[in-house]
Amino acid sequence: MAQNDRFKFYFATALLVFLVVFLLWTLKPFFNAFFGAFLIFFLFKNLNVKLQERFSWSKSMSASVIMVVATLVVLIPLFIGSSLLVGEVTEIISNPQPLIDGVGKVTSITQMYSIPVDLSNSINELVTKTSSMISNMLFNLAGNVIQVFLNLVIFYFTLFFLLVQKETFQESIRPYIPFSKKNSDKLVKKFKDITYATVVASGLIALFQGVFIGIGFWIFGLNSPIFWGFIALVVSFLPVLGVPIIWIPAALIQIFSYHRYGAGLGLIIWGVFSYISDSFLRPIIQKKVGEIHPLVTIVGVFIGLPLFGLLGLFIGPLLISYTLLIIQIYAEEYGDY
Repeated sequence: MAQNDRFKFYFATALLVFLVVFLLWTLKPFFNAFFGAFLIFFLFKNLNVKLQERFSWSKSMSASVIMVVATLVVLIPLFIGSSLLVGEVTEIISNPQPLIDGVGKVTSITQMYSIPVDLSNSINELVTKTSSMISNMLFNLAGNVIQVFLNLVIFYFTLFFLLVQKETFQESIRPYIPFSKKNSDKLVKKFKDITYATVVASGLIALFQGVFIGIGFWIFGLNSPIFWGFIALVVSFLPVLGVPIIWIPAALIQIFSYHRYGAGLGLIIWGVFSYISDSFLRPIIQKKVGEIHPLVTIVGVFIGLPLFGLLGLFIGPLLISYTLLIIQIYAEEYGDY
């Protein structure tokens, strides 16, 4: 390559990298909309094909119906749940003393059983940081109305395009996939499998655990059942810890601090039943849908939540799974080079 051509090559490469980075930076506020559209597209892809092939629906009609279904099944429940949660968090922030007292009770119990001070301080710090992170995340979501509206517009537009122009979209990106047709098809199939395993399996289990624990808190008269149900939903994505870190301290506080033995024992029974149900439910769902490694889930949740908010519960594990998949395909394609 001549010196002048080499300079042009480096300049074009640098310009391309700059433009890609700049484009990603400008689109960062709308990542949730794009990721959400892709998730819904993968989840309803089979339904879209059946509506078009079995019932001879047009692409536009099929896409419109799926968008309505996605709105009714996903977006409206998410909006209602977020509204209730924002109200709950607002109440906790306006009157934080019960939460502070609860953290103090946990500390007292850890000291009662001679648990090291460092662990006690870690528990306090974890509870405080988690509450602060979730409250800030929710208020940012509720406060920026224009950005939420733009995200919804981009979400619906992207989803409609993917559903109507799926063949065109796949063919348009295929030349830019640096793998053979065999590995490209394998990559697309694995993407679909990973998406189902993460969103459907983990999502259904987390939703069950969050609703179940929230109902338990409400039945036994504990404060802020919606808030703690949501916390249970989040921590249920962590296979090593799970929801016992929510209901065990709550039950101990009821028994040893408030002397509400009925509520404490009832919550323990409720929590054990939740744990047993999860032990039966998780393998059944994972067998039908798919499974991802627990370490991928844990790291993904901690990465996704700060970057993408609530949707990061799914996006974080998906990004890690996608990255590992691409590394695997890359090794198969170029392992001999």
